[in-house]
Parts: sequence; C-alpha cells; structure tokens
Amino acid sequence: MKTFHTLWVPDNTNNFIQAGRFCLWVETLDKGRKKRSQKIISHPFHLEKDEWPAFLETLSLKSMAYQMKNILDTQILYLPSVNDNPLPSPESARYRTDEITTEQAVLQPWKTDCLVLEHPIKQMAEIQFLTFYQVTEIQPGSDFLFWYWFTQELKNLLLRDHYIPALVYRERSQSKSRRQSTSYEIYACWQWGSDHYEKLIRQAAESMPVACAAALETPVEPESLLRHCAEVLLNHILRQTRFPAVFSKKIENTLLEACQSPRFSNIPWKPAGTGLDIYQQWQNWQQHVVGFAQEAEFTLAFQLLEAPPDDMENWRIQFLVIPKHDPSLRLSLSDYWAMPWQSRQKIHTYVGRNFEKNILLSMGHAARMVPKLWQGLDTAEPQSLSLNLEEAFDFLKESAFLLEDAGFKVIVPAWWTPQGRRRIKIRLRSSGSKKTSSAGANKSNFTLENLVRYSYQLAIGDEVVNEDEWMQLVEAKTPLVHFRGQWVELDRDKMKEMLEFWHKHGRENPEMR
Repeated sequence: MKTFHTLWVPDNTNNFIQAGRFCLWVETLDKGRKKRSQKIISHPFHLEKDEWPAFLETLSLKSMAYQMKNILDTQILYLPSVNDNPLPSPESARYRTDEITTEQAVLQPWKTDCLVLEHPIKQMAEIQFLTFYQVTEIQPGSDFLFWYWFTQELKNLLLRDHYIPALVYRERSQSKSRRQSTSYEIYACWQWGSDHYEKLIRQAAESMPVACAAALETPVEPESLLRHCAEVLLNHILRQTRFPAVFSKKIENTLLEACQSPRFSNIPWKPAGTGLDIYQQWQNWQQHVVGFAQEAEFTLAFQLLEAPPDDMENWRIQFLVIPKHDPSLRLSLSDYWAMPWQSRQKIHTYVGRNFEKNILLSMGHAARMVPKLWQGLDTAEPQSLSLNLEEAFDFLKESAFLLEDAGFKVIVPAWWTPQGRRRIKIRLRSSGSKKTSSAGANKSNFTLENLVRYSYQLAIGDEVVNEDEWMQLVEAKTPLVHFRGQWVELDRDKMKEMLEFWHKHGRENPEMR
C-alpha cells in the first residue's frame, strides 16, 4: 500500500513577493536504504526518483511521467521520529507489521523525493479521482485530502470572481551621503475580496492537519500558511490567463495590466517617488468594495413579486434588508424611506449607523453582477425594480443564483422552489378490473390480465391535462405561463416529445403485448 502526501512549500528567497509550490511525495511500506546527504538522511520509506515514472504510469498519469526531469525535486520534511526513524503516517501505520511506538518522539529532518505540481488544482483533482475509483493499492493521506478540499474551494471562489486587483506598499530605506531617507515601492497583484474567502480561511485553519506544514522547520500559524498558499495560487493562475488582444489593449498602462502581466510578478509596478496617489486611491476603493461587507450589520435581500393574472408583464423585485443578529426580521426599503427621521434612527440600532451608505454600496455590488439592478439605483432612495415577464424569468434562471452565491438573500415565489414547482410529465395510470369490495374480493380477480391494463396521461404536477390544453401551452410564446392559478415554467421541446410519445403508444393499452 502506498500513501499520497501533499505539502505547501513557501519559497526560501529574498524576494518581497514570496512564491510557493505544492509538492507531492509517496510513502511506501518497503524500507529502502538510508542514504546520507550531508547531515540529512533520506526517508527510508519514500518513493525514490527512479521509481516515479513507472508509478505515474500505473496511475494513468503518463503526461506527468514524460516531464520527470522538470517536475521531480528533493524536499526536506520535518517529521515525528523515534530512534532515528520517522514515524509512519496514520494511514500507513495500519499496514505496517513492525511494532511502532510514539514515546519520546521528536521532529527530525528527512530527505524525500517529490513531485512538484505545476497545476495543483487540476492535478490533485485527477489524483483524488484515480485513488478513489481506479487504483486500489494507493490511498490519500489526510494532508492530501485537506489540500485537495482547500484548493477546490478556492477554485469555486475563483470561478465566481471573488477577487480584486490590489496594490502592496513597501517602504525601503536608502542612504544618501550619510543621510538616511525613506523611499517606497508599489507592487501590483491580485487579492481575494469576499466574506466567503474569510470564512473558508477560518474553517480551514481549524481543520488543517499538522502534516500539511511538514516542510517548515519552524511552526507557523495555519492561517498564515493558508493565506500565503491562496494568494500565490490566485496570482499564478490569473497571471497565466490569456486575455483577448482587444482587452489587453484597453488595459495598457493600468493597474489591471500590472496585475495580469507575468513580468510584474516580482518587480515593482511603480518605482520610488511615483504612484503614491494611485495607492491611496486604491486603498479608498478597496475599502468601499470589501470593507462595507464586513461593516454592514444586515444582509440585502431581493424578493421577486409575481405579476397578477390580468397583467402578466408587471413583475417587481422588492428590496429588503435582514438584520444579521435576527434573520427572522425583514424590512422593505420602501417602508424605511417612508419613515420619519426619528424612526429611522431607531432602525439603525438593528442595521448599523452607516446603514444608508452601506445599503447603496451593497446595491452597487449586486448591480456589478446583475446589471439590470442599476435601474433600481436611479434614485437616492432605492426601493424596487420593475420587470417584464422575460426579465423575471431571467432573474429566476440566472440572476438569483449569482446573488445567492455572492451572499445576498433571494426570495422567490413558492411555485419556483423545488417543493412547490409543478413539472410536466407523462403519468402511467392503472386501468385494471372492475372494483370489488375488499371484504368480498375473490383471489381470482388478481390475475396478470387485470394487473397489466394501464393508460398514459399528460400531466403538470398532479393535474391531468387534456390534449387541447397541452397544445395551447406548447404554442405559448412566453417562458412562464399562468396555468390553473399558478405560474409554470415550460420546456416546449420536451413537451412536444411527450405528446409524440403519448400519440405513438396510444391513450390506453388494453393489455401488455
């Protein structure tokens, strides 16, 4: 049995912007020969360099095997050891036959051959799949599983654009003819910028296995290591992303170009003596974009109010706020703006004294993701937004998910929820023998002939629909229709297929053929 282990290794350089890398090493059950390299002994149970190519081919990772010279490296690990032997991981210990004691264990350095993951998010996902579903003689260690989970969570935040361009300020002292003067440099980079990221860091710091930091001789706070890993991965991925030439032209000589270009990854964007005003402007902008979410004591909510049956184009999104300390309370902004000044001050005890500023910032943040919401900001006192039927459908299908995912609350009509939604379907209804009383039922009535009589029915939810009604719905031009007192989403292509099936198999089958 072989066990995968993963480490995050910060680069040991003098660069102001520190990089890092993921290293993968494999723990085996076969004890090798101790190899001395200066004062550090090779790990007796690690997979050695000459064994890696065959091992990766066993995992069907031939593309990695072809690049062995570039991605194999040596890493020093600091592991609990007893009597000059490293203790096995909990996963490997179950398969060891020799006696293992943990008494008087101390940290010792061990040299291991490892694989550098050039695309860690993708590669760890591949390895996780292979070890769980295809290869039986290989298992993941707890450190590998943790880093796999953490990087996949970062991937989800990355796909949802939870990051912003950033500037990092660095003071430098320099000597000019015996006088010390202070100068500075400004570096351009990317940073995570959402409350979701902060929650992930807190959760990960509480659950990170100690083995995840085995490459560090001096213990560090888990949160520090996790933030470093997350920031390095974010910048590496975005700087390697290719943008269209038209977009690249638009961002020339801007902060976005400095953040995107690989050439600015380790050198200052603005040399000493220039760019301080830009840095101060960025600080103010960043505080508005990121800071208000932490300061706000409420959650902005969007409630879709359905159109009445006699005016199907008159939909509306109502803006609400929900105090974080009591999510059961809801206050519509229309009610808030209608209050006298004294009543508003009382409300501020629940939603924060900077409520009016934060509500506009929060609305602006939501409108960045759903541009239609800008129309609700045409006034200094936003209350609601009018939609037509097609816009309401787009809100339900696309925008609601984006807003929920970004931390806003979305309230939709009950008929759109999974519990309340009515779906189009074909029902199979039994049309068996004549009814008889249960007391006087003769066993001879339960025959195969009686059991196989059935008929097909077109239905929406639990209600049967006749052919004429079905055709009217198919020919409707709107994505939502008001049918028997409730709005229903229609898939017309699927409805046509169901109708064709219904015609082909007949409305009633007297017996199974």
